[in-house]
Amino acid sequence: MTNDREATMRALLTVLASAPGPIGTRSARLALLEVGIDVSESSVSRRLRELDERGWTVPMGAKGRVISAEGRRRHTELEFSDRTTESLGRVVDVRDVRDLLDLLHARKAVESAAAADAARHAEQADIDELWELVGRHRDAVGTMELTQQPGLGLHRKIAAIAPNRMLKMLTGFVLAPHLDRVEAVLDIVLGAHDNQDAVVAEHAAIVDAIATGDAGRAEKVMGQHFDAMIGAGEKLLDGESASVVTRLLNWMDATSVDGRARSGEVPA
Repeated sequence: MTNDREATMRALLTVLASAPGPIGTRSARLALLEVGIDVSESSVSRRLRELDERGWTVPMGAKGRVISAEGRRRHTELEFSDRTTESLGRVVDVRDVRDLLDLLHARKAVESAAAADAARHAEQADIDELWELVGRHRDAVGTMELTQQPGLGLHRKIAAIAPNRMLKMLTGFVLAPHLDRVEAVLDIVLGAHDNQDAVVAEHAAIVDAIATGDAGRAEKVMGQHFDAMIGAGEKLLDGESASVVTRLLNWMDATSVDGRARSGEVPA
């Protein structure tokens, strides 16, 4: 599980919401480890203090902390948002090039706003992780590591940094895991080395804007990044390419049911 700040704080809220009494820093860290979040005790302490500052927890001296009424309300709201996003995600389906373009247009609108929000709130640790993801993507170009979709990881990290609650629900919707196959198909169809180098450069420009706190530029360059993908997708509307994309999307959807490619099931 990711170790980003917001994910850690949300997990801490869940721990506190289910606790029968005050929780100390050490106990909170052990509880996080149980759900796959491995952070230092000092990091847990910082996140707990931030929860205090937001009014979501109440310090109880040496005993630890308890969740506040506002924190419990926020925890309930987040759980509802997660369930809603999951339900909506099951409704979205991408079966052909036109569906793919609709998704890219939706992602452009939502993720451009998320990039601007991230530029206003990113901390140095967030920025360091974004640059690391850019570097990982650059190193993966031309190798099998590209199948791990490092570019998609960067988009999800930007969405995680943006604290706007409505944007979080919307980015969860357009970046739902069952849509990962769409990104994979784009990589296959548009996966020339030069194209991937261009994507890495676009990602670097987005991260640079976020790192400098320039919300307007972050929104603009994210939009331009999607414009490039949309332009490439529009070229696939006519001719044999459209049917190839449709077959790939449906084949990936079929093989993902079992979590593995079944023998002989390849797109004709």
